[in-house]
Amino acid sequence: MLPDGAATRSGAKLRHDAFVYESDEQFSTQMSQVLAGGLDEGAAVVAVTSRGNWSLLRAVLGERASSVQFMDRDEVYLRPAKALARYDATLRHHLGKGAPAVRVVGEVQFGPTEKEWGEWTAYEALTNRAFADKAAWIVCPYDARVLPQSVIDDVWRTHPNVITSERQASSLYEGVEAVTRALAPRYEALPRLAPLPPAPDGQAFRDLLAARLAAAGVPGVPTLDMLVAANEVYANAERHGGGVTLVRTGRVEGRFVCEISDAGAGLDDPYAGYVPPASEDGPGAGLWVARQLTWRLDLLTSPQGLTARLWL
Repeated sequence: MLPDGAATRSGAKLRHDAFVYESDEQFSTQMSQVLAGGLDEGAAVVAVTSRGNWSLLRAVLGERASSVQFMDRDEVYLRPAKALARYDATLRHHLGKGAPAVRVVGEVQFGPTEKEWGEWTAYEALTNRAFADKAAWIVCPYDARVLPQSVIDDVWRTHPNVITSERQASSLYEGVEAVTRALAPRYEALPRLAPLPPAPDGQAFRDLLAARLAAAGVPGVPTLDMLVAANEVYANAERHGGGVTLVRTGRVEGRFVCEISDAGAGLDDPYAGYVPPASEDGPGAGLWVARQLTWRLDLLTSPQGLTARLWL
């Protein structure tokens, strides 16, 4: 049995649940209850699922489905940083327009590889931090018929509550820090990268990097994205990391990579920049921008100090 919507009414904070299911009927019955309950209480209601599951929900909701915002999960769960930004914008939009709360059914697309499973598991943990102050109830459905058992097991680590036949608190919930530290990428040298000549300032750094991007045949728009992202990381290293000590660039696995190392001791939070910043110039804003503009940004403790590895 699902709980009522008291925790998602105005003034309440985030409720983040997982729902493990084994049949289409389970999915449509339980998740339509979540969405219909949100409509009953006047909340904004969003379903981020596969298009096949859209059909299941619409069949149960009937005419009420027209009041639900349906979003294709394959367009939302492109990368963890992008997904967090999309959710942040969606929650801000509905709450800013006066909705007392937002209910979301969010079906994560985990991808085919073990590395991607870890990245999206970290995303699920980060959701608890990113939207902790939002009046929202986010339920994440997990299809036990198709997802790897390790992904299903991690449900209990990343969600404070899990719905199976009924909603229950997870005794295995570890909190954001424990999960993200365990899943954080470890430093491994990329020998094919070439050092960039030392730059006296940020403008010289951008000019040198632009030349490397051009030589690597990177098109115009991606080049601008990398220049902006790398400049944010470079400025952080100069301001907070004791200065840039080494920059290396090159192609790895078909992608352009820029590594920026500084003299600092490293970051306590390997996922810094994933949580939406409070303001455009507030703490974490630079890394947030860098994560949005690149395919991936790894923050690694390396022999050089802190190494930020930007993938385009």
